[in-house]
Amino acid sequence: MVDEIGIALWGPKGSGKTSMIFAFGDLVNKKYFNSKDGFIYQIQDIDGVLIDVLPPQEIKDIREGSEDATGVNWQFSRVPNENNKNLQYADHAYALSSHIHWIAFFDDKGDRMVEMLKTGNPDNDKTLLRIMRAQNVIILLDPTLLVDTEYMDPATETVRFTKEKYKSMVANLCVALSKYQADSQIINRRIAVCLTKADWLDRGRLDRAQRSPETAWELIEEEFGSDMVSILQRHSDIVRPFAVSAKGVEDNKWNPIGIEWPFFWLFEESEQAAIVESGNDNRLSSLKRFLFQRQRSNEYIPYPKIRWGT
Repeated sequence: MVDEIGIALWGPKGSGKTSMIFAFGDLVNKKYFNSKDGFIYQIQDIDGVLIDVLPPQEIKDIREGSEDATGVNWQFSRVPNENNKNLQYADHAYALSSHIHWIAFFDDKGDRMVEMLKTGNPDNDKTLLRIMRAQNVIILLDPTLLVDTEYMDPATETVRFTKEKYKSMVANLCVALSKYQADSQIINRRIAVCLTKADWLDRGRLDRAQRSPETAWELIEEEFGSDMVSILQRHSDIVRPFAVSAKGVEDNKWNPIGIEWPFFWLFEESEQAAIVESGNDNRLSSLKRFLFQRQRSNEYIPYPKIRWGT
C-alpha cells in the first residue's frame, strides 16, 4: 500500500525538531535495513536515493540559515525481505503489513512556532494552519529549555521558559488543534509527545521512563508538572509519550536514543486505521464487517517495539 503521511513538529527554538527528523532517517537506514521481523526498512529522497544524513553539528546550520518553513519529503518503505522472512508470519500477513509512505515533514523555525500561538488565528498564520491541518503531530518537550533546569545544554543558545510558560504554549497549541479538528474533516488526529534530549537524564530515570507509556508520563510530570500531562491527555484520544534523544551521548556522532519509536507508532496507527477503513464494506452485515476487520488487525505484523532499558 502506498499513501501519504503528513507529520508536523512543534517545539521552541533549540528543542531539536530538525535533528529529530534527520536522526530518524539515519537510524532507519542503518539499523533496520535487515530487520529481525523479516522486513527491509528504508528511507529515500524523492529521487529514490537513500538519504545521506548530515552530522549533528551541521543540523543547526540548516535551521539557522532558513527563513522559510522546512518541508522534508521522504519515501519510507517497509517491504518483505524475501531472503530473510520470519517464518512465524504467513505470506499474506507480510502483504497486509507492507507499506510505502510518502512522508511530508513540516518543521518551521522555533521562534515562529512560539510566536504563532500568541494570535491563535490560522487565517493570518500559515505556520499555525499547517500544523492544525496535520493528521499527525509531534510535540517536543525539551527540559533543557526551562529556566530552572538542572540540565544546561551549552550548544543551545536560545530563549528559556518557565514551566508555566511552556505549559501555556502547549495548552494554546492543543486548544487550537482541538478546535480545528472539530470544525474540519480531520478524524482521530494522532499526537506523539516527545521529551527530547533524554541523554541528559541519568540512565536510571531513562530506563524507568521507557518501561511503559505510564512511566513515560511520570517522567514528563516530573520535568514539566502534572498540569502539562493533563493538558496533553485531555485534548487528544490518540496520544502517546516518548523519551528520546536525537544525538545520543557521543559528541559529533549520531547515536540516537528511542528516536524511531514515535515515528513507528504514528505509522502503525495510520496503517491500522487504514485496515479498519478497508473493512467498511456496506454490502456486509455489521457483524461480518467487525469480524473481517478484527481478523485483518490480528494478521497485521506490528512494527518493532521498544526494547526498554537496552
